[in-house]
Amino acid sequence: MTRTLRAFALVGVLGLGIYLLGFALYHAGALPIVGTGRGAALGTYFLVAWVMFIAARIGITVASVAGVIAAVASVQRRQRGWAVALIGWLVLYYVSPLLLVFFPSLTQTFLPSTLIAAADGPLLGVELAAPSALLVLVYSFLPATPRATASPVREAAGDETRSKCTA
Repeated sequence: MTRTLRAFALVGVLGLGIYLLGFALYHAGALPIVGTGRGAALGTYFLVAWVMFIAARIGITVASVAGVIAAVASVQRRQRGWAVALIGWLVLYYVSPLLLVFFPSLTQTFLPSTLIAAADGPLLGVELAAPSALLVLVYSFLPATPRATASPVREAAGDETRSKCTA
């Protein structure tokens, strides 16, 4: 379970990191131009924008799945602190689109540019999914607490049945 969480978290961080790196290079105008000719620069920008878009969508999806898996694992392992943190973050993550409907001014800084919307469109989703991926990554590296093998009720019931059998 821990290896699966770590793999999901690393894929999510990698996808989100590729998007953020491309976003920084895209807006700095520091992209290397592929090819020569009249449309080489625009073609490069379109190609990079679509790679960024695909990386962002993969990163957002995998980070979301990793958050759900980590929340379930923390509840099963009876790690209350992690369960509260992960479930709280997931509630905020999934309720945020509803909040943005009521408070649209929060998204003004995340509106896509008019040139290539595929480069700027996933920015809000990336910024919401990045803490989830990092939280799951940290959770996956911490050791799991050992789970009790038998509950006290079962042990007491087992002792009673053993004493009845020997008598």
